[in-house]
Amino acid sequence: MSEVHKLTELLSPAELWLVISDSFSPRELAKLCNSCGISYDGIRTKSLPPERLAADLMEDFYEIEASAQRIIKALKKANSDLLSRFARTDPSGVRSLLKRPGDILRKDGVGRLLFALTADPRQEVNRLTPELISRLEEIVPEKDLFPTLKEDHQPQVMQKNLEEELSKLRSKLQMVQGRLRKLQKENYELSRGRSLWQNEKKELEGKILSLTQKIEDLKFDREQEEKLSSQIKKLERENRKLRYQLENLPSQPEERGVEKAIGQALTRLQSQATLIREAIGEGTTALQALAREIRGIRGGTTELKALIEASQVEKRRRKGDKERVGIFVDVQNMFYAAKQFNGRLDFQKLLHSVLRDRRLIVAKAYVVQNPESDQSGFVSMLQQLSYQVKRKDLRLRSDGSAKGDWDMGMAIDMISFADKLDVVVLVSGDGDFVDLVNLLKTMGPKVEVFSFPHNTARDLMEAADEYFAITEALLMRSEAHLRESV
Repeated sequence: MSEVHKLTELLSPAELWLVISDSFSPRELAKLCNSCGISYDGIRTKSLPPERLAADLMEDFYEIEASAQRIIKALKKANSDLLSRFARTDPSGVRSLLKRPGDILRKDGVGRLLFALTADPRQEVNRLTPELISRLEEIVPEKDLFPTLKEDHQPQVMQKNLEEELSKLRSKLQMVQGRLRKLQKENYELSRGRSLWQNEKKELEGKILSLTQKIEDLKFDREQEEKLSSQIKKLERENRKLRYQLENLPSQPEERGVEKAIGQALTRLQSQATLIREAIGEGTTALQALAREIRGIRGGTTELKALIEASQVEKRRRKGDKERVGIFVDVQNMFYAAKQFNGRLDFQKLLHSVLRDRRLIVAKAYVVQNPESDQSGFVSMLQQLSYQVKRKDLRLRSDGSAKGDWDMGMAIDMISFADKLDVVVLVSGDGDFVDLVNLLKTMGPKVEVFSFPHNTARDLMEAADEYFAITEALLMRSEAHLRESV
């Protein structure tokens, strides 16, 4: 007969509830509920009354074999002293002990004695269980010995705890709503600024297009100008030729009509040359004015860009003089990646390379401890460099293999710090962090990834806002460092 079957045969549900209630403290009951997978939506297990927890454990004992085994193991541990005493006492001695039920109540508790009787491997002792219960009922009424539990029973302490939890949740909701309103306002201002900038950009692009067309037109006018200049030179040559001819004409009266005609032609040529010069002068002035306008518009474009950049810088300054940075280092991943270079990562150089001119808020290094090697010196070195070191022992499997990683712990820490940082720096090449990087980016901060390229998942590089490759410049190669292991 299995221990579970034996206990259900010898004890009623009320008696089993009494065994669980007497054997554990409220804190141990809450812990046992958690290990059995018993949870309560919106309520912390330890805030519930012990009677309720004991009742739920009793129900799981009858319904779930794994929970029953876990509860029996915990009962043996909690009542080990009493079980040892019974093992050293023969059945007649146990019977004589039950003749003093008042002493039992004061010293060991009814529930503990019931478990000791039923858990004893000797059937002579098991058969004393009904006798113990009947003797106890002589001095304690059954309703007090085995109280009735109602599923809809809600003690005042539970109601108070629920009200406290509700109040906390309301406060958190108000904070979230306030932050949401602030973000919506900032988003509106950014959208409005972006719209104005786009309008300015379109207007400037239109002006540049128009001026470009004018420049093309002026290039055509310059070609015309060159043709006019050629004509002027030709007219000037003709003018000089005619003037020379005029000066050498004979002075006879019959020839004066010819002189007058030549003078009129010369005057006409001079007028045409003047008009051409004026046209060329006006074209040159317009070209110069157009060039000045183009330079002014280009200067306005540069000034607008400068104003936009200044606005972005001012916004950053309102948040703080420097970007707030948090660094989270997967030490095991870095160790094995650097080992391929026969070196070891220099954590001090890494810190300087990551920070640059930014402000460090938190730096955490996650170490998996191997029980076969002393890592105290390595941990001390990290702590001296301002890293907060979190350690976890390497877990050995039944097949002889070992496992140890900090993926879940790192994810929880980075998410908890997301609202306190402008930049989250992940030092790891593990592709399992891709979903975490995408989540962090939606929460506000930028995400930078530092790792060895040969040991980094491609999708992790693409998911990060910026990726920085760790080169051999950040490695230490001394023999002392190579002998140390992480």
